Amino acid sequence: MTIKELCKLSHEIAKKKGFWGDVCECNHPIGIVKDFDKCRLCGKNWYEDERNNGELIALIHSELSEALEALRHGNPKSEHIPEFSAVEEEMADVLIRIGDYCGANNLRLEEAVKAKMEFNKTRPYKHGKKF
Repeated sequence: MTIKELCKLSHEIAKKKGFWGDVCECNHPIGIVKDFDKCRLCGKNWYEDERNNGELIALIHSELSEALEALRHGNPKSEHIPEFSAVEEEMADVLIRIGDYCGANNLRLEEAVKAKMEFNKTRPYKHGKKF
């Protein structure tokens, strides 16, 4: 999967699960049934709450904090995907949340990562930092 694909899929799944105001309370997709103020299929309200960038970045940060907590507790198996460790699951969540954010904001993450990595190759050793 490319980074572009990750961003697209992460955002599509978040929308389908109701995080972007694109579904009704019963999760009927907005593109299928939103002709009126309420869902044509179930009569329930649409979610019209927009996400703000600060909230989304805080949620990315929360996934990193969960990875830290997993390390503090010995990095046990993930409860949701037991073939992976808890840190692996949380790092996956970080990427998924970053993908959702970038997908929603049409950010060119894949291109930016490539450009930044090329720039980093030109930097001096630790470029003046202790860590």
